[in-house]
Amino acid sequence: MFAFTSLGVTCDKEPSQRNKGIYTFHIQGKMYHFINDLIPVNEKGRNLQLYYFDNKNELKNRMARSAKLDECIVKNLMGLLKINPYSIFLKSLINIPQLSDFYIVLKCDVGLNQQTYNLSTTSEVVELWVERDATNYIFSPHIRIYTKSDRSRLINYYYDCYDPKFATVLF
Repeated sequence: MFAFTSLGVTCDKEPSQRNKGIYTFHIQGKMYHFINDLIPVNEKGRNLQLYYFDNKNELKNRMARSAKLDECIVKNLMGLLKINPYSIFLKSLINIPQLSDFYIVLKCDVGLNQQTYNLSTTSEVVELWVERDATNYIFSPHIRIYTKSDRSRLINYYYDCYDPKFATVLF
């Protein structure tokens, strides 16, 4: 509900059926993460779309995800995300006219600096590119977010900007 990406796995549901207590699941093969378009296709936002789409009803949209949520906790977590550079940037996109003419590039450095988790600066987070401008083509290792392409895109796990989108809030 607070992650910017979605999780894709082949899940073995048997371990979760035989355990009582904490939910567990067994993954077969690889675990994948996908990033969706900025504007939801079915008008019901999820993942990063919750940070951009229908910002005025953000709490209501998050609470609609499950009846088991505590509104006070959700509000507190939303407050924590006010300093997240990805959240700040996505919320600021509402002020860009003709956003559908652009795609967003999250700049990633494939250097494996996995022992350091620094707070990203704005210049490390994102760039906007005009979609029809072929000279602005960005090659890997970057993550692209389109406004509306009707498909999710795979994020490679070794990109250094991967972790803050998967685990936005760590408990």
